[in-house]
Amino acid sequence: MRPRTLLLVVVPAAALAAFAFGVIYQERPGYLSYGDEGDVRQDLEAVDIQMSSAVRLSGSEAAEYCSFLSDRSAPVSHCLSTELESGDTFLGNIHLAGTPGRPALALGVVQSDGVVAEKDKIAVVADSMIRHMACADAFDLTCALLGGPDTDATRHMPCSCPQAAFPDGQDSVERWVDQTVRRHLEGDSPTTRSSVEGLPIPVLLEATRTGDGHLWKILVGPVP
Repeated sequence: MRPRTLLLVVVPAAALAAFAFGVIYQERPGYLSYGDEGDVRQDLEAVDIQMSSAVRLSGSEAAEYCSFLSDRSAPVSHCLSTELESGDTFLGNIHLAGTPGRPALALGVVQSDGVVAEKDKIAVVADSMIRHMACADAFDLTCALLGGPDTDATRHMPCSCPQAAFPDGQDSVERWVDQTVRRHLEGDSPTTRSSVEGLPIPVLLEATRTGDGHLWKILVGPVP
Protein backbone atom coordinates (compact mmCIF):
# COMPACT_ATOMS: atom_id res chain seq x y z
CA MET A 1 0.00 0.00 0.00
CA ARG A 2 1.38 3.40 -0.91
CA PRO A 3 2.04 5.77 2.01
CA ARG A 4 -0.56 8.50 2.39
CA THR A 5 1.21 11.71 1.43
CA LEU A 6 -0.13 15.15 0.62
CA LEU A 7 1.27 15.73 -2.87
CA LEU A 8 2.02 19.45 -3.01
CA VAL A 9 3.99 20.24 -6.13
CA VAL A 10 5.84 23.47 -6.85
CA VAL A 11 5.27 24.39 -10.49
CA PRO A 12 7.96 26.86 -11.66
CA ALA A 13 6.54 29.80 -13.57
CA ALA A 14 9.19 29.53 -16.27
CA ALA A 15 8.22 25.96 -17.10
CA LEU A 16 4.57 26.87 -17.47
CA ALA A 17 5.31 29.97 -19.50
CA ALA A 18 7.10 27.82 -22.05
CA PHE A 19 3.73 26.22 -22.73
CA ALA A 20 1.74 29.47 -22.71
CA PHE A 21 0.53 28.61 -19.22
CA GLY A 22 1.61 31.57 -17.11
CA VAL A 23 -1.24 31.98 -14.61
CA ILE A 24 -2.25 35.30 -13.07
CA TYR A 25 -5.38 35.33 -10.95
CA GLN A 26 -8.31 37.34 -12.28
CA GLU A 27 -11.91 37.59 -11.10
CA ARG A 28 -13.79 36.07 -14.03
CA PRO A 29 -17.36 34.87 -13.42
CA GLY A 30 -18.09 31.41 -14.76
CA TYR A 31 -14.54 30.20 -14.59
CA LEU A 32 -12.93 28.25 -11.76
CA SER A 33 -14.98 27.92 -8.58
CA TYR A 34 -14.43 26.13 -5.30
CA GLY A 35 -17.78 24.47 -5.98
CA ASP A 36 -16.22 22.56 -8.90
CA GLU A 37 -14.78 20.16 -6.33
CA GLY A 38 -18.24 18.71 -5.66
CA ASP A 39 -18.92 18.05 -9.36
CA VAL A 40 -15.58 16.29 -9.77
CA ARG A 41 -16.30 14.25 -6.63
CA GLN A 42 -19.51 12.86 -8.15
CA ASP A 43 -17.70 11.80 -11.33
CA LEU A 44 -14.91 10.04 -9.47
CA GLU A 45 -17.24 8.22 -7.09
CA ALA A 46 -19.04 6.77 -10.13
CA VAL A 47 -15.82 4.94 -11.04
CA ASP A 48 -14.87 3.96 -7.46
CA ILE A 49 -12.32 6.71 -6.86
CA GLN A 50 -12.98 8.19 -3.44
CA MET A 51 -12.31 11.85 -2.64
CA SER A 52 -11.80 12.88 0.98
CA SER A 53 -13.56 15.76 2.65
CA ALA A 54 -11.94 19.02 1.63
CA VAL A 55 -9.39 20.64 3.91
CA ARG A 56 -9.48 24.44 3.72
CA LEU A 57 -6.30 26.37 4.38
CA SER A 58 -5.96 30.12 4.59
CA GLY A 59 -3.34 32.77 5.20
CA SER A 60 0.19 31.54 5.86
CA GLU A 61 -0.88 27.85 5.81
CA ALA A 62 -2.32 28.23 2.31
CA ALA A 63 0.84 29.98 1.11
CA GLU A 64 3.03 27.26 2.63
CA TYR A 65 1.20 24.08 1.67
CA CYS A 66 -0.33 25.13 -1.65
CA SER A 67 3.00 26.30 -3.01
CA PHE A 68 2.31 25.27 -6.61
CA LEU A 69 1.30 28.88 -7.28
CA SER A 70 4.72 30.19 -6.27
CA ASP A 71 6.38 32.86 -8.43
CA ARG A 72 2.99 34.31 -9.39
CA SER A 73 2.14 37.99 -9.05
CA ALA A 74 -1.00 37.13 -7.05
CA PRO A 75 -0.46 35.59 -3.59
CA VAL A 76 -2.23 32.43 -2.47
CA SER A 77 -4.44 33.28 0.48
CA HIS A 78 -6.92 30.38 0.30
CA CYS A 79 -6.56 26.71 -0.64
CA LEU A 80 -8.93 23.74 -0.79
CA SER A 81 -7.23 20.33 -0.77
CA THR A 82 -8.61 16.79 -1.07
CA GLU A 83 -7.10 13.30 -1.15
CA LEU A 84 -7.91 10.65 -3.75
CA GLU A 85 -7.82 6.92 -3.14
CA SER A 86 -8.89 3.82 -5.01
CA GLY A 87 -9.43 0.46 -3.35
CA ASP A 88 -8.01 1.74 -0.04
CA THR A 89 -4.82 2.79 -1.87
CA PHE A 90 -3.72 6.41 -1.85
CA LEU A 91 -3.86 7.80 -5.39
CA GLY A 92 -3.16 11.53 -5.17
CA ASN A 93 -4.76 14.92 -4.54
CA ILE A 94 -6.82 17.66 -6.08
CA HIS A 95 -6.04 21.22 -4.98
CA LEU A 96 -7.72 24.53 -5.77
CA ALA A 97 -5.90 27.69 -4.71
CA GLY A 98 -6.27 31.43 -5.04
CA THR A 99 -8.23 33.92 -2.94
CA PRO A 100 -11.25 33.25 -0.69
CA GLY A 101 -13.53 34.43 -3.49
CA ARG A 102 -12.25 32.31 -6.36
CA PRO A 103 -9.45 29.85 -7.11
CA ALA A 104 -6.76 30.89 -9.59
CA LEU A 105 -5.59 27.38 -10.43
CA ALA A 106 -6.67 23.77 -10.01
CA LEU A 107 -4.08 21.02 -9.77
CA GLY A 108 -4.79 17.30 -9.92
CA VAL A 109 -1.90 15.04 -8.86
CA VAL A 110 -1.84 11.27 -9.43
CA GLN A 111 1.09 9.05 -8.47
CA SER A 112 1.74 5.72 -10.19
CA ASP A 113 4.32 2.93 -9.92
CA GLY A 114 5.00 3.12 -13.67
CA VAL A 115 4.05 5.40 -16.53
CA VAL A 116 1.34 2.97 -17.72
CA ALA A 117 0.06 2.09 -14.23
CA GLU A 118 -3.08 4.00 -13.20
CA LYS A 119 -3.43 5.32 -16.77
CA ASP A 120 -7.21 4.85 -16.79
CA LYS A 121 -7.58 6.65 -13.46
CA ILE A 122 -5.42 9.52 -14.72
CA ALA A 123 -7.71 9.85 -17.74
CA VAL A 124 -10.82 9.88 -15.53
CA VAL A 125 -9.42 12.58 -13.22
CA ALA A 126 -8.26 14.69 -16.18
CA ASP A 127 -11.56 14.29 -18.02
CA SER A 128 -13.63 15.35 -15.03
CA MET A 129 -11.41 18.35 -14.26
CA ILE A 130 -11.53 19.51 -17.89
CA ARG A 131 -15.30 19.26 -18.18
CA HIS A 132 -16.21 20.85 -14.86
CA MET A 133 -13.37 23.35 -14.54
CA ALA A 134 -12.29 24.28 -18.07
CA CYS A 135 -15.18 23.53 -20.39
CA ALA A 136 -17.63 26.02 -18.85
CA ASP A 137 -20.95 26.45 -20.68
CA ALA A 138 -20.04 24.00 -23.45
CA PHE A 139 -20.48 21.15 -20.95
CA ASP A 140 -24.12 21.98 -20.20
CA LEU A 141 -24.90 22.60 -23.88
CA THR A 142 -23.54 19.23 -24.96
CA CYS A 143 -25.41 17.42 -22.19
CA ALA A 144 -28.65 19.01 -23.38
CA LEU A 145 -27.99 18.05 -27.00
CA LEU A 146 -27.27 14.47 -25.99
CA GLY A 147 -30.48 14.30 -23.99
CA GLY A 148 -28.70 13.38 -20.77
CA PRO A 149 -25.46 11.88 -19.46
CA ASP A 150 -23.89 8.68 -20.70
CA THR A 151 -24.75 5.90 -18.24
CA ASP A 152 -21.62 3.87 -18.97
CA ALA A 153 -19.51 5.81 -16.49
CA THR A 154 -16.87 3.08 -16.30
CA ARG A 155 -15.79 3.79 -19.89
CA HIS A 156 -16.66 7.42 -20.58
CA MET A 157 -17.64 10.14 -18.17
CA PRO A 158 -20.99 11.91 -18.81
CA CYS A 159 -21.32 14.26 -21.78
CA SER A 160 -18.30 15.91 -23.41
CA CYS A 161 -16.49 19.16 -24.07
CA PRO A 162 -16.74 19.81 -27.83
CA GLN A 163 -14.41 22.84 -27.82
CA ALA A 164 -11.41 20.83 -26.63
CA ALA A 165 -8.72 20.58 -29.31
CA PHE A 166 -6.39 17.75 -28.30
CA PRO A 167 -2.90 17.47 -29.83
CA ASP A 168 -2.39 15.64 -33.14
CA GLY A 169 -6.10 15.14 -33.75
CA GLN A 170 -6.82 13.07 -30.65
CA ASP A 171 -10.56 13.08 -29.97
CA SER A 172 -10.81 12.19 -26.27
CA VAL A 173 -9.01 12.58 -22.96
CA GLU A 174 -8.36 8.83 -22.91
CA ARG A 175 -6.53 8.95 -26.26
CA TRP A 176 -4.71 12.13 -25.22
CA VAL A 177 -3.38 10.37 -22.12
CA ASP A 178 -2.40 7.33 -24.24
CA GLN A 179 -0.47 9.60 -26.61
CA THR A 180 1.29 11.33 -23.71
CA VAL A 181 2.28 7.93 -22.29
CA ARG A 182 3.80 6.91 -25.65
CA ARG A 183 5.74 10.18 -25.94
CA HIS A 184 6.97 9.80 -22.38
CA LEU A 185 8.18 6.24 -22.97
CA GLU A 186 9.94 7.19 -26.21
CA GLY A 187 11.53 10.42 -24.96
CA ASP A 188 14.70 11.03 -22.99
CA SER A 189 13.40 13.88 -20.84
CA PRO A 190 12.25 13.06 -17.29
CA THR A 191 9.17 15.24 -17.89
CA THR A 192 6.67 15.18 -20.75
CA ARG A 193 4.06 17.93 -21.17
CA SER A 194 1.03 18.30 -23.40
CA SER A 195 -1.67 20.99 -23.52
CA VAL A 196 -5.26 21.27 -24.77
CA GLU A 197 -6.32 24.21 -26.93
CA GLY A 198 -9.69 25.79 -27.62
CA LEU A 199 -11.00 25.93 -24.04
CA PRO A 200 -11.97 29.01 -22.01
CA ILE A 201 -9.29 27.96 -19.50
CA PRO A 202 -5.95 26.35 -20.50
CA VAL A 203 -5.22 22.75 -19.51
CA LEU A 204 -1.80 21.15 -19.16
CA LEU A 205 -0.97 17.47 -18.62
CA GLU A 206 2.47 16.59 -17.27
CA ALA A 207 4.16 13.25 -16.56
CA THR A 208 7.41 13.19 -14.55
CA ARG A 209 9.69 10.31 -13.62
CA THR A 210 10.38 10.13 -9.90
CA GLY A 211 12.68 7.95 -7.85
CA ASP A 212 10.11 5.20 -7.37
CA GLY A 213 7.52 5.77 -10.10
CA HIS A 214 5.79 8.56 -11.96
CA LEU A 215 3.92 11.68 -10.98
CA TRP A 216 1.11 12.98 -13.19
CA LYS A 217 -0.19 16.54 -12.92
CA ILE A 218 -3.31 18.03 -14.49
CA LEU A 219 -3.30 21.82 -14.29
CA VAL A 220 -6.34 24.00 -15.03
CA GLY A 221 -6.21 27.78 -14.77
CA PRO A 222 -6.99 31.06 -16.56
CA VAL A 223 -4.46 33.15 -18.45
CA PRO A 224 -4.54 36.96 -18.40
